[in-house]
Amino acid sequence: MTCVFCVCYLCVVICVLRLFLFVFFHVVVFFSLEIVLEKFKRHLTSLSGGEKADQEVKKSVRMVRKVLLESKIEDVFSFCEIDSLDDVEEFFIQANLNAGKNPSTIRNHLSALTAFADFIFLKSLNPKFGHTQVTRIKSYRLTWNKVLNKRINQQATEKFEKDQDVMANPLDYQTYLESNVSKWCNDILDGKVPADGKTLGVKAILELRDHLATCISFTNAARASGVTGIQISHFENAKYWEDTDNYTIVVPRHKNSKTKHAAHIGVSPQLYKRMGRFLVLFKQNLKSRGKKTRGDAFFMTRNGNPMASNSMCKSISRMMRKSGYTGPINNTVIRKMTTTAVISVLT
Repeated sequence: MTCVFCVCYLCVVICVLRLFLFVFFHVVVFFSLEIVLEKFKRHLTSLSGGEKADQEVKKSVRMVRKVLLESKIEDVFSFCEIDSLDDVEEFFIQANLNAGKNPSTIRNHLSALTAFADFIFLKSLNPKFGHTQVTRIKSYRLTWNKVLNKRINQQATEKFEKDQDVMANPLDYQTYLESNVSKWCNDILDGKVPADGKTLGVKAILELRDHLATCISFTNAARASGVTGIQISHFENAKYWEDTDNYTIVVPRHKNSKTKHAAHIGVSPQLYKRMGRFLVLFKQNLKSRGKKTRGDAFFMTRNGNPMASNSMCKSISRMMRKSGYTGPINNTVIRKMTTTAVISVLT
């Protein structure tokens, strides 16, 4: 009798132990946050996850981790409970909004959380987490996106109204054209002042470059990437339009070239001639310093490397400061200035 009791007792212990091990490995280990996030990371790089780039994958995983931890959700089972959305709202969304965090950042985090929910459903990590729960989370994100987008638009409007008081206007560009620095650059490029790229200093060459960039940016209200994207081949293949007496430089690659058409940069015959003169002087200067051009970019740094968009904005700001302008200036401000000027004429 004692033996039978011992055997039964041993079986019960084994069953309890197996149950414990099952719960431990399948819940505590398998469904622990870091383990699932690692699987989520591999999923995003796979075909079913969209084959996203490494940087985008790391960003998405980092966002999901931040939302869950700040919402005090420590495992997948807790996240799969719809009530957890109340915790997300209280501890993540509202807390970040009250702390003054950017609404667009919060919106991006909610998008990453939705992708995480799709992953859990797709991989069937929790049988109770079905299509209804995924739809609920997506609806939750869309509801909050409306609120966040409204705040983003409100912030943009307030910033625009604040910037209007100090925003550049067409008269500031006219003042620049009449300044001594602009006249000196034009005299060099027009050949009125004899100059050679070998004898001109680097500072003078860069000032000529920045002058041309300023003129092109103002006359076209172009993005910085549209100006820095100009290649020498684009310049040489520019099309002349006799009816408008204008050259058009087509720039296929710029910031929005993947979603929009190529940028079209219009320059007058006089400005086009000045650009050609500058190219000769710049190459002479590089050669005299033992430097070589890297790539086909028209606007380059002092060492012959393609010029970056942020460097272009700084160059324009530097040239405008020399003419006495003190407000904020970059290609974005120039675009806003042009839009405001056009609207004021039409209304």
